[in-house]
Amino acid sequence: NGTGKTAQNTVTIGDGETALNLAFAGILHGGNSTAADGNKGNTLNVKANATAKNIKNFEHLIFDLNDKINTANPMLHLNGGTATTDLDWTKIKADMSHLKGDNIKSYEPLGQVLMKNANGINLTGYTGAIERPYQAGDKFEFSMDTDTHTNNATEINIRGYQFKDHNAKYETSDGAHPNAWAGRTAIGNKVENNTLTVNGTTGTLDTAHGGWSENNKGTTGDAENNTLVIEGGSITKAFGAEVRTKDGSATGNKVEITGGTMDDVSGAALTAAGATGNASNNEVKISGGTINGVVGGALIDGGSTGNATNNTVTVEGGTVTGDLYGGFTNGSGKTTGNTINLGNGTDALKSGTALSGTLYGGNKDAEGNTLNVKAKAEAGNIKNFE
Repeated sequence: NGTGKTAQNTVTIGDGETALNLAFAGILHGGNSTAADGNKGNTLNVKANATAKNIKNFEHLIFDLNDKINTANPMLHLNGGTATTDLDWTKIKADMSHLKGDNIKSYEPLGQVLMKNANGINLTGYTGAIERPYQAGDKFEFSMDTDTHTNNATEINIRGYQFKDHNAKYETSDGAHPNAWAGRTAIGNKVENNTLTVNGTTGTLDTAHGGWSENNKGTTGDAENNTLVIEGGSITKAFGAEVRTKDGSATGNKVEITGGTMDDVSGAALTAAGATGNASNNEVKISGGTINGVVGGALIDGGSTGNATNNTVTVEGGTVTGDLYGGFTNGSGKTTGNTINLGNGTDALKSGTALSGTLYGGNKDAEGNTLNVKAKAEAGNIKNFE
């Protein structure tokens, strides 16, 4: 109650390891000093869901996202009937280092309300959304902003993706959604080592991705070693990886199909206007299902300059009603060194296997393209094999 300082204090809510929904009847204070800089350095760590009337005299707010958080509720809900003031936007942080991704859905971004106050949150130093810069070992990316995109708001939210090492599933019980993915970036991080398994859909998925690369800040962003496994369901466009960045490449991505119906399947596709990257060493393996068109690696835009090389399509079963391409480009690049395998060299093609279209090593070049016939098969025609 005197004139001294109440600085460098810490209040921590939860332990980050236990699912909690704590309720505080009063206001959480970092300190109560009225001296100049008397509450400097006070920190509130939020590691669980909680409600309180308000918070006061904290310089730093740190929200520790973890898999025990109930994402349906705000991490910190302030309900005392007055606005929260004197918060510095630049000193509000989100820590994702403890997030494993166990609760991330394959059809929606990672989203969380960090703090909510229906009576207002008034911020100083607000300059717009904050994006977490990439650090070695990161698997998650996020953008933090207010619900109004201004300094006067009622919520502080986080939205992001896991772009690395994510094994995800999409099932009929997930309901109807337009898109599903395992790994995704919106800011050009390298999307790698992700796997999406689709074993059923409600209605039709517009797209399914093992990896999905975009960059709203620039033109870079690669996809590497992502896998899409399709066991059932209906999908319009299926990608081992799709790269929507102008200068990004796709390498070593794969689609494995044992069932379901698909319009178009790509081991990897570069879909940006004027794409300069390459689609190489991608693969599609078909042992079941019904598909219209198949390509190992593709560049879709007519202004693209990259190459589709060293991609592979292997057919062991299933029905393909359209054409198959090892490599494909609508641009000026090459489609060389691609391979189509009919059979695996050990077993006959599965009963009912049907290939109605033409098999292309590439749609532009024949150089280095190989057709390996390892089982008795029929197809409409073959083209561009050396």
